[in-house]
Amino acid sequence: MPVYHFHAYDADVAHERESYELPDLDGARTAAIAFAGRKLPALGHHLFQRDLRLEVTNDSGLVLLSIMVVGLDMTSARRHSG
Repeated sequence: MPVYHFHAYDADVAHERESYELPDLDGARTAAIAFAGRKLPALGHHLFQRDLRLEVTNDSGLVLLSIMVVGLDMTSARRHSG
């Protein structure tokens, strides 16, 4: 089975890497969603100050999948618009 590497970045700094043997790319997609779900609670309200990017790579480092999560605090934008 192929090995997929899951990387979490916030503000372009790598924070975590996990690797899993999975049957195929569909399995990696499902695992990527679960990986993202585990990372979001740790960011808490900081998600609204910096973005979260998750990448899935193969053994040679080729990025196969990417998930980007952007937090927007619209109450702050509304206060500044008048």
